[in-house]
Amino acid sequence: MTTAGPAQTLTIEDLDALLDGEHREHGRIDHRARIQVISLSADRTGVRPVITLGWTEDVSAGGAKLLIDASLAPSQFWIRIPESARRNQFVECRVRWSETGHGLPNGHCRCGVEFQRILSREEFDEVLSCGTFVGDVQSQPRSIKPPAH
Repeated sequence: MTTAGPAQTLTIEDLDALLDGEHREHGRIDHRARIQVISLSADRTGVRPVITLGWTEDVSAGGAKLLIDASLAPSQFWIRIPESARRNQFVECRVRWSETGHGLPNGHCRCGVEFQRILSREEFDEVLSCGTFVGDVQSQPRSIKPPAH
């Protein structure tokens, strides 16, 4: 944006960006990676973590677009990237939007998440308030196939 004295003047580029609806604070890059999605489920025996597999479709410094199991309904969950050098870190995510259908694999949804904070394994265990992770993250989660392009 250019400035001319105390008033601001929009350039053609500024108008194009506004009309295109590109209001993201962080640029996104296409990045497909397998992730573990950890959500909490409550039943008569208490609260326990539920682990499923998902995929990133694109990622930015502030969030990501994910393909996950549509049965997950929480507005918040954690993701872990098992193949990453930082596989013992958990990223707390808040769901901003989600969609089903539109050519997605049956039983899956696409969602946009905003990253809230990164937790170490110890911090994650503390968040779960159980000292140890009830459903070991190394166990076999329900899996989905990567989306085809």
